[in-house]
Amino acid sequence: MITVVVPTMWKYKPFIRFVEDMTDVSSIGEIIIIDNDSAAMPNDPIFSHPKVNCISYGRNIYVNPAWNIGTRLAKYENICLLNDDVIVDLKLFNRMDKFLQPGIGVCGICPGLQQEFGHIPITSGEIDLVHSPMPYNPRIHFGMGTLMFYPKSEYVPIIDGLDLYWGDNYIYDTLYYKLNRNYQIVNTFYHTPYAVTTSTIANSGEILSREHQVYNREMPNILEQIRVENVYRTGLN
Repeated sequence: MITVVVPTMWKYKPFIRFVEDMTDVSSIGEIIIIDNDSAAMPNDPIFSHPKVNCISYGRNIYVNPAWNIGTRLAKYENICLLNDDVIVDLKLFNRMDKFLQPGIGVCGICPGLQQEFGHIPITSGEIDLVHSPMPYNPRIHFGMGTLMFYPKSEYVPIIDGLDLYWGDNYIYDTLYYKLNRNYQIVNTFYHTPYAVTTSTIANSGEILSREHQVYNREMPNILEQIRVENVYRTGLN
């Protein structure tokens, strides 16, 4: 079973109906919605559905802390991080629930932007998984942060100081260096207008600059710690 984690500020109107569609998917056990703008939350009966759990802290805690919290609270081992402005083929959830297991890293969507980024294009919609044997690349992995799957037991919580940006880079690279079993989800019907929420956040440029410094300063130490843990674990085996 999958726990879907979705931080939202309720900016993308089709989101509510997609939540409703997800409740009908057998492999989705729960949908954790982190409400980052309670005043804007719509009144809809879908929030009373037994699979839907809305959590509010009375303020915007931002996306990366919401991912940490959603993963920690998840009832199920298989986690999906979903942007609230994404619509995707619902068959993907059943496919990923069968594929995920401990020892697999993050599996992120490839939007199929062949002309812009050289992605594998979306053609038949058969849903393919392609091993991604490289660190995060902003061109190759563009869009991955809008839809990601991973086993809860392998997750490395995002560090303090990264609230709005770099979370997808962080998840990808920590699991890449930990396991070297990351995947791209390709040839999957998928739609997003991109950045519906972040485009409305004040001072986002200042936040990006500040968090860029945090990421560049802290990531080498985090990856070195993962390397040491891998060596230790290999020695035990």
